Amino acid sequence: MDSLSLLTEFIRTFLDSLTSETIAAVIAGTPSAVLAAIVSFQTIRNNKAKAINEFLSAMEKKDFIKARHYVYNYKHNGEINIEDTDINVVINFFQHWGLLTRMKYLPKEIFNTGSGAGVIRLYEKLKIYIDAYRKHTNDPTYANEFEWLYNEVIKLKNK
Repeated sequence: MDSLSLLTEFIRTFLDSLTSETIAAVIAGTPSAVLAAIVSFQTIRNNKAKAINEFLSAMEKKDFIKARHYVYNYKHNGEINIEDTDINVVINFFQHWGLLTRMKYLPKEIFNTGSGAGVIRLYEKLKIYIDAYRKHTNDPTYANEFEWLYNEVIKLKNK
């Protein structure tokens, strides 16, 4: 028996086994399934909107503004202080949002705004610090989500 005949026989057997009760149950359950899918998609959309709002709100908090300003104006003199609080605040901020973006809680498209340029500028200023911290702690994964976010923003910018 060839595969087409086998498939035809399977479909015929399946259709013959359907009862009017089964068909009625499928018809009655379909609107519920469609409604559940709509509610699920709406919840996902609402959660992304909340994540965007939290991200943008966090960028305007005084401690982050202060830390970001510090990093923008930071000039190292050949020595890197891996315990610099303001630098760590900025790295941890983008580490957090990079992870949420990678997990699709925050859409990448949010970085098509001015915050994308900020990610690029801050990462490039902090790359020497990140490398020094990785070497000092022997932790090659330090700030990996920030680095991933930086690379994704570069890709968005080059589209």
